[in-house]
Amino acid sequence: MIVARYILKEHIGPFFFGFAVITLVLVMDFILEVMQSIITKGVGAWEVLEIFGLNLAWMLALSVPMSVLVGTIMAYGRLASDSEILALKASGWSWRRLATPALIWGAAMAVLMFLFNNHLLPESNHEARVKMTRLAQKKPLVVLQPGVFNNQIPGYQIYLKEINPLTSEVKDVRIFEQAGRMVPRTISAPRGWVHIRQRGVTGGSSGIVFELFAGEVAEGDAQDPEQYRRVFFHRQKVTLKESDQALFGEESYYGEREMNVRMMKERMAALAAAAESYRQKLSQLASEEIRHRLFGRPRPAALLAAGKKPAEEEKIVLAQLRDAAAGQAAQKSQMDAYRVEIHKKYSLAAACFVFVLVGAPLGAAVRKGGFGTAAGLSLGFFIFYWACLIGGEELADRGKITPFWAMWFANLVLAGFGILYYYMMEKENRLRIWDWTQELAIQLAGKIKRIFQPAASSTTLGTGR
Repeated sequence: MIVARYILKEHIGPFFFGFAVITLVLVMDFILEVMQSIITKGVGAWEVLEIFGLNLAWMLALSVPMSVLVGTIMAYGRLASDSEILALKASGWSWRRLATPALIWGAAMAVLMFLFNNHLLPESNHEARVKMTRLAQKKPLVVLQPGVFNNQIPGYQIYLKEINPLTSEVKDVRIFEQAGRMVPRTISAPRGWVHIRQRGVTGGSSGIVFELFAGEVAEGDAQDPEQYRRVFFHRQKVTLKESDQALFGEESYYGEREMNVRMMKERMAALAAAAESYRQKLSQLASEEIRHRLFGRPRPAALLAAGKKPAEEEKIVLAQLRDAAAGQAAQKSQMDAYRVEIHKKYSLAAACFVFVLVGAPLGAAVRKGGFGTAAGLSLGFFIFYWACLIGGEELADRGKITPFWAMWFANLVLAGFGILYYYMMEKENRLRIWDWTQELAIQLAGKIKRIFQPAASSTTLGTGR
């Protein structure tokens, strides 16, 4: 018991050190990418701190598993470098007993991280979006960037050369509008103002409103593509349709990353019922169409349109079949999106245990190197893990693989390596990863030297002449 406590104690310092460094890296990345656009636009310090604090949740969901890996590698690396593992084995301790404290610690961290991912993280994501919603309603320039094409609003591309965050004045405005139009139009003006119109407060429609001066509207003719029309204006207000929902959303709405497992399962139950109704409709339409085509039975009156010719009726039936199939596919796609998020909560938490399973034998094999080696190994493993997670989610959204394999592939691969390393340590077979790496590096260096040495020799001889 004393040895187990000693091994666990060795994890504490490296874990918190790695946690501080990794979280700092994520925080700096967040500040550079997001917070700069907020701070430079007149947002108060308290609002900035609130948004920053709420966004810390997703950073912790990533940094804690990676810190577990760093702590495990450094702890067992330190024990191995001081020959303490060798001394314990000489005293009768097997690798199984030496690794058990770390595995228990990894399992406990996995449970805690699942509770965090399932309860605190979704609420933090929701509150962060709500705060950004209220902030954007007060300061719309927070979500509009100068010098780039802003395409957050479907159907619009907005270019603003300059923005004054204090006065909401904009210069050199270009609005490319295609929402609800057969032929897109371009609205441009050298200067103007931008503000938010809220429904029930200012009256009329809500959304982002541009008040432009001395500009023009250019658009083509839908009937005659060769015709082009330009209209000049002295002053005009342009309200972007549905920009409030597109940019800010509803505060009462919960997205996939803002719900816990129970909420997503309730949504999935409703989607499953809708998908079943579409499936029944599709099955009924298909069977009736088969009976009509094979046995000449008349189509039901519900499938026919009065006064339509047989060819037009065929198109109507095919359209109804396509609509039913598309409806069923849409419901299943949304269900898969929820399944991905559910599996992600479990897989990210389970990564704590998997990283311990991999990190303990690796740390014992590394022996030396300190935080740099541990951080490098951890970064490599986590890049692989995160790449599999992102790629798996993309493939699952496209329906190429199931949500389970999308979220658990990396865990299963790393767990397989961990079990192999664990078995080798248990059987007293030293991991020769670093020896293999060194041998491979020497071989590659020799090959490169042989490739470039003749050319270098030839150059030298030519110069000597």
